[in-house]
Amino acid sequence: MITDTHVKFTYDKDKHLTTCTRNVHNKFYIGQSQCHPHDYDFESQLVGQHYAYTRSMIREMCTIRDDYKSQLKMLKHVYNIYEQNSEINLDSLECMVMRRQMRLLERDIDEMKQLISETRRDLRITMQEKDKLYEKLRAKRASGSSNN
Repeated sequence: MITDTHVKFTYDKDKHLTTCTRNVHNKFYIGQSQCHPHDYDFESQLVGQHYAYTRSMIREMCTIRDDYKSQLKMLKHVYNIYEQNSEINLDSLECMVMRRQMRLLERDIDEMKQLISETRRDLRITMQEKDKLYEKLRAKRASGSSNN
């Protein structure tokens, strides 16, 4: 079994709660998943770990997106100061590089937003598919026990 010292899972059996704590570049991202009372009969620690891990990844992506937004805000502020200064040539290489960096950050923000959205959607779909599977299994159990 491979263990990652940067990822830690804890499971509280009484609360049916799985927590994932990830340490990435000395920043901690925490994700949690709690089994719905209706699903206690199919409770799985591995499924809880998957959901908690995915939620911790979403938290990390949100932090990265917010960092990009802060960087972009700073660049726009500096560029705005340049625009107001008649001594600065806006066609200079430095200004062109700054505009390019702003475009790249805007692209990175859009990509991160899309990745966050897709990850959340995938997690929802996975949960819905699990719910469908559980319902089928419950129906099969019920029909199997009524035949006895």
